[in-house]
Amino acid sequence: MGFTVYDHVTCRLSLMEQQPCSHVAYRAEVETPHITATASFDIAPKGTESTLQATMDADVPFFLQGMVKGLVNQFMGLAMQYMKKAIENS
Repeated sequence: MGFTVYDHVTCRLSLMEQQPCSHVAYRAEVETPHITATASFDIAPKGTESTLQATMDADVPFFLQGMVKGLVNQFMGLAMQYMKKAIENS
């Protein structure tokens, strides 16, 4: 699946792994500037609740790291919110 951010950056998102109700991992690739990232989400039962853990690894050129760090954190925060809502509403 591909999408464009702010009419400037085109990103390709691929599903890498999935285990129903417990794990999902994605790979994102941007061509210009060349950036690749993987994000994984793990859900584990914990008593009457569940724990949601997210990790992200990104290969970002050094000169862009300062700019991209805030956006990556924002993306992961939004992804966690959407997953939380989806889990609570299912």
